[in-house]
Amino acid sequence: MLHVGGNALQQIEKFKYLALVLTSDGWQEIDKQIGKANPVLPEVVYSVVTKRELSNTAKLSVFKSFPMA
Repeated sequence: MLHVGGNALQQIEKFKYLALVLTSDGWQEIDKQIGKANPVLPEVVYSVVTKRELSNTAKLSVFKSFPMA
């Protein structure tokens, strides 16, 4: 148990803050966000790759920022 200023703080397993659900291991919300992003990933990659205004360095940077499953 964690004590702050002489007060004991209760540990919880799940906490909802705004639109986020945080769990003690953090995985529930991460998995949920990855699930939302996966369907749009090909669209984002395609739109970046086909942009003539972006340098190859910028395109590669954007591409590397996405986790590939």
